[in-house]
Amino acid sequence: MDEQLSFYATHSPLTDPGPYARLFDSLPDTPSGLAQAVQGLLIHKLTAEHYRIQLSRVQRAEQRLRTIRQRLAQIAEIDDSPLDAPRPPDLRQVGVCRDFALLHVSMLRHKGIPARMRVGFAPYLDPTGNYRYDHWISEYWDQICSRWTLFDPQIDALQHELFQIKVDVSDLRRNRDFYLAGSAWRSCRDGLEKSS
Repeated sequence: MDEQLSFYATHSPLTDPGPYARLFDSLPDTPSGLAQAVQGLLIHKLTAEHYRIQLSRVQRAEQRLRTIRQRLAQIAEIDDSPLDAPRPPDLRQVGVCRDFALLHVSMLRHKGIPARMRVGFAPYLDPTGNYRYDHWISEYWDQICSRWTLFDPQIDALQHELFQIKVDVSDLRRNRDFYLAGSAWRSCRDGLEKSS
């Protein structure tokens, strides 16, 4: 287990902040504090209208940035404030759920917390409960509880209200709040869930 935790506490080419690592130094040391920083830096392309902003073509292209080094370079160029100072929505970088999760994982690893990205299905994103959206979230090793914890760093106060979310997005329950892709596939294959 120690070897696995060490692996997930080490940056990959995608999570490595490179020369921008110093920007992470003053960030909070908790997963929740880091998620708040992420939410103050990024805006999801599909929720921008709810923040009453129109995305430009240049902003929409930001969702194609792949590495954290690329993201941080552009964030610092637009606004050199500390990363835990929330940007107004129109100055946030545009991304999708994958980008929120990747940035959260990068920050967690910088703080020495083992973390990884997880893909699966999130019924809590559909207020009707009829649909399970495909979604990326982060997962980190909770040293105190000695377990992996699923965390959705994308969901801020506005999205809580917008999607009528009733679950704790900082501690999602497996196969209830969030279905990991592999588990969902097995359940469908075994006839325990209907695929749709």
